[in-house]
Amino acid sequence: MSNERRRETEERLGFDSQEERRIQEESIERERKRREAAEQVSQRIRQSASYRILINGALGFDALDALLGFFGWAAGSLISFFVGLGYVYISAFVVRQLRLTVAVLFVLLVDMLIGFVPFAGTVVDMAFPASYICRGLIQGVVDHDKQKVKMVNLIFMTGFFVVVALVALIYCLFKLIAPQ
Repeated sequence: MSNERRRETEERLGFDSQEERRIQEESIERERKRREAAEQVSQRIRQSASYRILINGALGFDALDALLGFFGWAAGSLISFFVGLGYVYISAFVVRQLRLTVAVLFVLLVDMLIGFVPFAGTVVDMAFPASYICRGLIQGVVDHDKQKVKMVNLIFMTGFFVVVALVALIYCLFKLIAPQ
C-alpha cells in the first residue's frame, strides 16, 4: 500500500515519469540478457572435456605430488607443475580470462618453488594442494562465485606486484654488475 501511495505522490510531483520507468525496464532487461549469456558461457565451459577431466582429477594430482615428496623427490613438484599447466590451459583457452590465468600460474609457481624445500614442501603440498586451489578458483569464476572472483583478483594483483618487484630487482642488479 505504501508503495502505491509513494508511486502516486512521485507521479504527482513529477519525479517518476514514464520515461524513467521505460529506462529502468530496459536496464532490467539488459541485465537479464547479460546473465543469460553468462550462464550459457558457463554451461559451455562445464561441458568441455578438458574442464571435466582436470576438475575431477585435482585431488589425485596433489596426492601424487605429496607421495613423491615423501620419498624426497623434487621431481614431484615438477610433475605437479606440468600437470597444473592443464589448469593454465583451461583458464586461458576454455574460460578465456587473463586474471584467472595469471592467478592459476602464480599458484602453480609458488607451489613448485615451495615443493623444492625438502620436508616443508611436502607438508605444504599436503596442507595446501595447488591443484585443489586452482580447481576452486576456476570453478568459482565459472560459477560466478563473488568470493572466489575476489580471491582471483587478489592473487592476480599479488602476482603482478611480485613480477614487477622481481623485474625491478633484476634491473638494479644488472645496473650494479654491468660495466660502465
